[in-house]
Amino acid sequence: MKRCTNCGNEQAEGKFCGACGSPLEEVQDKEEQTTESKDATFAEGSTSTNTEEQGEAEAEQAASVEPEVTEEDKEKTKTEIINEETAEEIKEQVQHYWNFFLHLLKNPTRAFALEEKDFKYALTNFVLTAITFALAITFIMSNSFRGDYIDVPYVKIFLVTAIFMALLYGTVIVGTFVIKKLTLKDVSFNRTLIQLGGLITPIIPWQLFVIILILIDINFISILLLMLGTSIGFSYLPAFYTFERAKEHPAGQKVYIAIGTIFINSFLVYVVFRIAIILFIEEIFDNFMDFFTYYLF
Repeated sequence: MKRCTNCGNEQAEGKFCGACGSPLEEVQDKEEQTTESKDATFAEGSTSTNTEEQGEAEAEQAASVEPEVTEEDKEKTKTEIINEETAEEIKEQVQHYWNFFLHLLKNPTRAFALEEKDFKYALTNFVLTAITFALAITFIMSNSFRGDYIDVPYVKIFLVTAIFMALLYGTVIVGTFVIKKLTLKDVSFNRTLIQLGGLITPIIPWQLFVIILILIDINFISILLLMLGTSIGFSYLPAFYTFERAKEHPAGQKVYIAIGTIFINSFLVYVVFRIAIILFIEEIFDNFMDFFTYYLF
């Protein structure tokens, strides 16, 4: 169908209007326009739907694809978790021990209230006491051979001394327990170890102070303080412990029990000391005694 651009006359054929002679232009029927509009709308909606469906499919596919995890990655992750848990456990235990240490350092008599849960902390006290004593002896030996061209086995001195002191403290614990069992009928060995371990808490900073004196070359005083601290740990504190425990028994001979503790522990320490010198540390002991004699006499 054609329409006149001037008068709007419609006619089927020709290039010019039959009414006014003006040029004609092609026009579409209303039905064709409606059909084309519907087709265009349907095509647009179909394209939009297809695009949405394609996007959803891609998203589902991306979600379903997980990164590949190898056995090595699993082991690495597991190791990291274990390491973190171990580090946290160590940090927690160190904090607990520090609180235990400060609690007893402020008032060592609190050791009489210690229980089974404090076993590992009391044992740690004994270990630290042996280690600090061994460090003191090692530094004393180092001072004695300073400037001499002698190959001194300092690591061996430290290890042997630490083991030796741990053995002596073990002997004191056994001796104290024997006294308690014979006189007070107390058969709890763990209780003896735990409470003695709490009582020796002040010996640790005492020996650290001695190490500081040694490092600044105050050897004579440091040796005397070291010997005094060791005597307190081996004799006075066990005697004080059994004396206080004897108070729980109305008929307990507190004074004689304390004296007996000193006697038994002194005898046992002497025996162990002699055996250790003969078997293990005769050479180290001779070197130390030479130094000791040199500085004191």
